[in-house]
Amino acid sequence: MKKPGKTPEPPRTLGEDDKVGIRGALEALRQSPGFKPRGAQNAMIAIAARALGASGGGAVIEAPTGVGKSLAYLTAAVPIALAHKRPLVIATATVSLQEQLVQRDIPRFLADTGLAAAVAIAKGRQRYACLRNLAEAAGGDTGESLFDFDPAYSRTPSAEEAKIIGTLSGEFQDGKWSGDLDIAPVPIPDGLRGRITTSAGACTRARCAFAEACPYLKARAALKAADIVVANHDLVLAALGLPDGEEGDNPILPMPSKALFVFDEGHHLPAKAIDADAAQLHLPTGIEALERGRGPLSVAFVRSGKDTIAGLAPTEVQELVTQARDGLRDFQDKLALAWTPDPMEAQPTWRAPMGQLPEDWRADAQELDRLFGKLSRFADALVSALPKEDGGKAEPDDQLVRNLGRLVERLQDAAALWQRWAREDAAGWAPMARWITVAKDRSLVCHAAPVSAAGILRGLVWSRVDSVVVTSATLANGGDFRHFCEEAAIPREWELASLPSPFDLAECAVLSVPAMKTLPDDAAKHTDEVARWIEDELDWDAGNLVLFTSWKQMERVVALLSPARAIRTLVQGSRSRTELLDLHARKIREGKGSTLFGLASFGEGLDLAGELATTVVITKLPFAMPSDPVGATKAEWYESRGRSAFFEVALPEAQRTLTQYMGRLIRTEQDRGRIVLLDRRVVVKRYGRTLLDSLPPYRRMIAGA
Repeated sequence: MKKPGKTPEPPRTLGEDDKVGIRGALEALRQSPGFKPRGAQNAMIAIAARALGASGGGAVIEAPTGVGKSLAYLTAAVPIALAHKRPLVIATATVSLQEQLVQRDIPRFLADTGLAAAVAIAKGRQRYACLRNLAEAAGGDTGESLFDFDPAYSRTPSAEEAKIIGTLSGEFQDGKWSGDLDIAPVPIPDGLRGRITTSAGACTRARCAFAEACPYLKARAALKAADIVVANHDLVLAALGLPDGEEGDNPILPMPSKALFVFDEGHHLPAKAIDADAAQLHLPTGIEALERGRGPLSVAFVRSGKDTIAGLAPTEVQELVTQARDGLRDFQDKLALAWTPDPMEAQPTWRAPMGQLPEDWRADAQELDRLFGKLSRFADALVSALPKEDGGKAEPDDQLVRNLGRLVERLQDAAALWQRWAREDAAGWAPMARWITVAKDRSLVCHAAPVSAAGILRGLVWSRVDSVVVTSATLANGGDFRHFCEEAAIPREWELASLPSPFDLAECAVLSVPAMKTLPDDAAKHTDEVARWIEDELDWDAGNLVLFTSWKQMERVVALLSPARAIRTLVQGSRSRTELLDLHARKIREGKGSTLFGLASFGEGLDLAGELATTVVITKLPFAMPSDPVGATKAEWYESRGRSAFFEVALPEAQRTLTQYMGRLIRTEQDRGRIVLLDRRVVVKRYGRTLLDSLPPYRRMIAGA
């Protein structure tokens, strides 16, 4: 709650001084080497300035590759932010763009314009090495007593891991590495990454012996002095979900009500918001955490020196743990009796129709919600009740604080899941998807997630930030923003703009749809035909990118290729992404030809300019998987309201994804090539013409059309 007595600031408007500042920055850019004026970029600067220059302003801007999105919004936003002494927060969907902005785009912009601004990158705690955990791993400590809630820590590091740990420790101590894992001096295997990072609960912050040198705490401190903060969607949504301080300030980011926000790669924002509000619980882990948590809870209670905490005495806490454990076990048994997973299914899933659980299940969830909610609130209060020092002589036991913090996280995760399972969906509003999956150990995992991001973005973001721009290369469907605006709850008064590509796409590229004999509906035969086309029709001496919609089809096509072809493919997952792209580029430079095989993550963000990709092959239209529980629940909700889930959700999303995939080809004005779609549904299905008409204006070569 804000303190009373403060006079609110008058709302901002885009003034003449703001316009002068923006014109000055643009004029300085025009004098910089290599700058090329573009009409679409100028239009974007003007739109972004109108949005960010006024309190409550907002804009959604679709700007295709080549417009220069980052330069446009920086030119509008930075002069306004500096003039009004308001921080600028730029949020991206991917770490790669985050790093590009911090390391290249923003420094170049500031150098070319002569503007001075402090820049900081904001990333989650697990993007940084935990010096405490790194030191323990370097000393061979298995961490068994310190990580009671994670059995993965019970083994000593392997010889290879020990070598990596030694390199990381040495580079950090010599001042050659900051502790940022995204720019680590050596590749870090996934199995090691978790060991040398920490979670928010297990971090002891100022109590930690390594706090003064902590890479994460240093990065957080830099945010407070920054004029420009470059974050990611996940972190921004998590930060805005935290309670504000007394002055309306945020624990992680600058005060939202006094900051300018730019969401780049904005087409990801609705899905990111849904993920941020999702919850899941592996039932055996929840039961185990309660059992193992008894000790830390008892010891911490004694250390607190209090008779009661959150209204509970020590014996009442132990009884509450027993009730929660027994309730969880009973519910696990009930689910196991009610649902028998099909052993033939690759990913067995039970989903609640329209998100509605059986009444007795919901009653059980309400009781678990009560128990875990009460236990979670107690554990949180217990952490706060621990003395900073023990009798003024020594700090509290570090092991205890870390174990307790990890327990609090487990309890909070469980409480979040049961709260979503217990809640009754409001009539007329989008429901919560609720489902069960089977873990690798054949035990059950309960899940919940909203099917719409509209309420989250409306309440968590748009109503709280000062002004905002959302931008991406793919936000509209053929210039129509209706689908995105509904998904993201874009306010009606915001400005919407779909800018033209600066490239002559009809001259640069051809979109080809060959005369395939089979449709993807017949998966086996279509995969066989895809493999034959790639074998016979691809230019194997050039740079190629082949995009698949499933691991299964990609692996099958690789298996069907002749050995001479298969050995020339670089398949996603066979090496790290960086290694694959470096090897691909080297082969192209050496004139050997190279073909990348990848999935959705290769369909976005890859910058394969020039000879790196002269052909992009898309094996199937990228419709979302019909088995996805969130999408299936959303489809049921749409149909129940007399709406078409296919035409209003599935088709627009497939079009946006397809446009992203096609965008891998033409990255500069000099690029030339072809896009090949091996899916005849764009020709034979009634939605095909609509889909083709919404795509960028490449020259068409459609067999049989």
